Amino acid sequence: MKGSSLSSLINSGTFGGKEPPLPRRKSIRTRELNEPPPDAAPAGAEIPAEVGEERRRSERMTARIPVILLGKDARGREFFDRSEVVSIDSRGARVRTRFSIRPGTILEVRLTDEMVTKRLRVVWQGDPGSLYERMLGLEFADPNDTWNLGMLGARWELGL
Repeated sequence: MKGSSLSSLINSGTFGGKEPPLPRRKSIRTRELNEPPPDAAPAGAEIPAEVGEERRRSERMTARIPVILLGKDARGREFFDRSEVVSIDSRGARVRTRFSIRPGTILEVRLTDEMVTKRLRVVWQGDPGSLYERMLGLEFADPNDTWNLGMLGARWELGL
C-alpha cells in the first residue's frame, strides 16, 4: 500500500487492506391498511380540542400593518422597534421583530399612523432557524380589549 495514491485507494474501495463496512439497514415495519398509526389515540378516546383543527379561538387574517413596539427585551433592556403585524385576529396578533423577548412580557403596540396604543402580552417567540424566527405571538393583556378590525380593514389590506 505504500506509494498508493489516495484516489486509487478510494477507487479500489479498500483502505488499509480492509473493505469499509457497509452501513446497517434499518428494519422497516409496514402496517396493515386497517391498523391505526402508532401515535393514534385508542379507539373511543376523546381528542382534546387544542389538538384538533379547531384550535384557533378566532379567525386570523394576514396583514401588513406597521407598528411600533415598546417594552423590555429578554435581557431587561428597554427597546423601541419599528415592526410589522403579519397576522391579526380579535384576540391578538403575530408581529415581526428583531428583538428577543420572553413570553409573559407586556408590550405596548402602537399603530404608526394612528394614535392607538394597545397593551399585549407575548405568548410565544419563534425558534431560531424556524419558519417563525423573529416572530412573536401576542394576546391582549386585558381579555376584554380587542382591535377595531373595521377601522384596520378600512386603513390596511387585511386578508383571510
